[in-house]
Amino acid sequence: MKYTNKIFTLFVSLMFVFSCSDLEEDRGGILSLDNLQSEGDLVAALTPVYKELQTTYKNPHLFRTNTYGSDDITTWWGGNKAPLRVFDGFNYGSGENSDLAWLAHDWKGFWKVIYHANSLIEGIKTSTAPDAIKSVVDGEARFLRAYSYFHLVREHGNMPIVIDGMTPTGKEARATVLENYKQIESDLLLAEVSLPAPGATANVGRASKSAAKTLLADLYLTWAGWPVKDPSKNALAASKAKEVIDMGYHQLLDIHKLWLFENANSLESVFSVQFSKEEDHRNGHPAAFSFHMARGWSDCYPELQFFKDFPAGARKDATFVTEIPNRGFAGGKIIDKDPSN
Repeated sequence: MKYTNKIFTLFVSLMFVFSCSDLEEDRGGILSLDNLQSEGDLVAALTPVYKELQTTYKNPHLFRTNTYGSDDITTWWGGNKAPLRVFDGFNYGSGENSDLAWLAHDWKGFWKVIYHANSLIEGIKTSTAPDAIKSVVDGEARFLRAYSYFHLVREHGNMPIVIDGMTPTGKEARATVLENYKQIESDLLLAEVSLPAPGATANVGRASKSAAKTLLADLYLTWAGWPVKDPSKNALAASKAKEVIDMGYHQLLDIHKLWLFENANSLESVFSVQFSKEEDHRNGHPAAFSFHMARGWSDCYPELQFFKDFPAGARKDATFVTEIPNRGFAGGKIIDKDPSN
């Protein structure tokens, strides 16, 4: 007992000695956005912005909502698909039709991307890193901010324009859709100048000049339609798209090979959110959104009329799965050969 007490007394004494020491925290390894000094600092500060975009895309509910208002896909009328049915039928109301919970996933994710991008853009202003590197990273941050705003305004309508690093509180005045478009355009026009051409090895998975131009073309097409309805933007959309084509880098792949894992970041890819093959598997399949019946949730299938109207040929054969193995029963027996049935 005395031996145990001595050990305890020694332990208490050591705690007392260390607690009374005048210790200073070593903060030398902490990255501060107010003191970005090198290319490595800038890349380290940029990584969380891309990571937040990846996290947003990783959630299986992303795009399950804002794609269902189209006339090409629908969902089944049972199970847990209530949030999808709301969008599929433009049917917002009470009861089941009030279930918009899945909207929160991309709302929160894209606002986090915007917040991180805002903070980095501000940090670059005081950075002592080389100007050429600062210009590229600033372009990437602006592209990612514009990309996120573009998704938000198309899905949720007019957004508050928050470009000072603060996340929205809900009290900010909403800008008009036109003002949102102008802010997105402003970021992209700066980004397309400072971003590198596509194809650089070190740029795989990062925004490029062609990505900014492509997003501008998409913005202008949207701008020409509802709700702003400015048809003069159609010519700008065509012009930006032609600039991408004239770069001579991107090429179309055989559609049967387009989605093979080994063709990730192919010449057809303009901008792709990056995932590894092993990343975030859930129940044997990636959590990243998938329609494919072999690795997805069978949440959607084509509208019957859309399938019937689709021209016959190689593209239709590669786009639609018409023989569906029932993996859970009957040893994988084909259960349906014709979606018209």
